Amino acid sequence: MFVADEPPRPIPPAEAFALPSAGRCVARGTLTFRLRRGGWERVTVTVNGRRVKGVRRPGRRVRLTGLPQGRLVLTVRATARGRTAAVTRRYGTCNDTKPVVTVPPGAPPGRLVRRDIVVGGGREARRRSDVAVHYVLVTWSDGREADSSWSRDEVFEFPLGRGFVIPGFERGITGMKVGGRREIIVPPRLGYGSQGAPPAIDRNETLVFVVDLVSVR
Repeated sequence: MFVADEPPRPIPPAEAFALPSAGRCVARGTLTFRLRRGGWERVTVTVNGRRVKGVRRPGRRVRLTGLPQGRLVLTVRATARGRTAAVTRRYGTCNDTKPVVTVPPGAPPGRLVRRDIVVGGGREARRRSDVAVHYVLVTWSDGREADSSWSRDEVFEFPLGRGFVIPGFERGITGMKVGGRREIIVPPRLGYGSQGAPPAIDRNETLVFVVDLVSVR
């Protein structure tokens, strides 16, 4: 008597893969993930529906390079005799170069202005989220750079909705998605107002930010 082979047993993704959090962006087109279990016979990776990598008898780590800019829908499938696992995650790609910030022509606006330069594809920044950003700030009156996280070579991390930053910066970031780049113009009443922030920012100064959203958690 012949007994049919049993179908592969699904393994929960959390037991099979250690992928970067969807709350982070992918830097320099490179993403590395780890296989939690050994003995896989094949791993296949697709990005935005296109197969980008197939590995027979993979090691514990798999490295992807040359990933496209923008929104990424990453699917990883692993198979072995008697078991299978699959996971799909959505990421945005990081903006890896410091932006050049220019002051728009005309008079400064009296309201908060938000303009997406790059629309992210990752997790959305919402009230009570902890976010990490890169930013450049210039002053409207003279176009001078007043501050930049890029110059310090480290992201700026803070919680949204708790008053840790000026209201215009906080409101401007809300609604962004990881991997996005946004221009935010902040009028004085939502910035440093009549007091300013000497010596970098004068009284009643309009602020121009370009912000990259690196992570949300």
